[in-house]
Formats: sequence, structure tokens, C-alpha cells
Amino acid sequence: MNEPVLTVRKNDKNYFAFRLFEITAWGAQPTAIRIEKKDGKIICRAVMLSGDAGYGYSNVKLQKQRELTAEDFDAFMAKLKKSGFWSLPLKDDFGGADGSELIIETIKDGKHSVFYRWTPSWDAKERKLSGVVDFQTQLLKENLPQFFEKGRR
Repeated sequence: MNEPVLTVRKNDKNYFAFRLFEITAWGAQPTAIRIEKKDGKIICRAVMLSGDAGYGYSNVKLQKQRELTAEDFDAFMAKLKKSGFWSLPLKDDFGGADGSELIIETIKDGKHSVFYRWTPSWDAKERKLSGVVDFQTQLLKENLPQFFEKGRR
């Protein structure tokens, strides 16, 4: 995916990074969306690979990058907060052999965190993931609408 390693910037407490990975065992290509606020710019990069994750990763099929406005960023942060993401534990005990993986990596206030869920849409209400699943879907639709083409998801 040609994604950089996200690291805390010790000299920049205002640095913010958010990266969402969705990896499925079959039927949909792996995707990543990264939003980074640094050096006075806010960048959103979206990537989709060409192969099914469960059968070996492939080449970059699609990538898009754009600069966000401060208003775009504020709207993104409001949606993320509304999803309940910040109040959830980083991991839960739910797992399986097949399905999808949702990995959200953040750097906020100088702290690096990695959030992981196996197939977050499975029992989402009981697992308190409905807001995160809705947020994830909206973020993908806004940045990688091709992901939702017929037969893709």
C-alpha cells in the first residue's frame, strides 16, 4: 500500500494521524485511508489493492490523495467522536478464522494507539461497534466509492 510507518512526533504535539485498514479474507480488496495533520497541512490518502487479502496481497489498484480544509478536518473529527470510537477499548475478545479485520491506528496528543476488531459488523450492536461500523462505511464511501461497486461488498 506504500503507507508510511506512523510515529509520534515529539517536537509537534499538534500532530494528528488516523489510519483505517480494512482487510477481508475474500470478496473485497484491502483498503486503507489515512488522514494526517502536520506541518500546516491536512492530507487524506485512500488506497485500494487489486487482490483479495486472504489470497495474497497484490498491487495498488487505486489511490487518491487530496488536501482537506480545516472545516473538512473538523467535520471528520466530529464524526469520529460521534461514532464512539474514542471511548472503546483498543481490543475485544471477539475473533474467528474467517471474516474481516478493522485496524485503526491513531496518533493524538502525542500518544500512538492501535484499535483492532475482527469483523466489526458481526454483532455490532452488542459489541458497541454500530457507530464505528457506520463511520467506517461512510469514510470508505466518501474516499473510495469504487469499493461499493456491484459485487464488491
